[in-house]
Amino acid sequence: MNTKLPFFLFVFLILTIIPIVHAEDTVPHNLLDIPKGIASTLGISEFAAGLLTSIILLMVCLLPCVVLTIKSPNNAAFVFILITGMSILGFCVAVAWFPIWFFAVLVLLVALMFGTKMKDMI
Repeated sequence: MNTKLPFFLFVFLILTIIPIVHAEDTVPHNLLDIPKGIASTLGISEFAAGLLTSIILLMVCLLPCVVLTIKSPNNAAFVFILITGMSILGFCVAVAWFPIWFFAVLVLLVALMFGTKMKDMI
């Protein structure tokens, strides 16, 4: 039996059950106001709440990818995870949760760290 499947199902179940929120009012909520709500709830700045929201979204999307490709024999899993992570952070930049300068620095760091590995794969 596949040992990854029960763990993946457990993580998927936890991540789908926990974020369920029941709104008390019928006012439509804006996607851009999520960090403001988190900031007012936790008592932190909106900048920190935007970073927290981006990191939560990144982890929710990347954890199943990492679990499913952890023992991949080739480097395709690495490229898949890298592209998925950068796409998610690009979405967070587009909705103004993640600052563009932080994303640019992160892209440069990834390019510096894994440039030779990517060169060897090509």
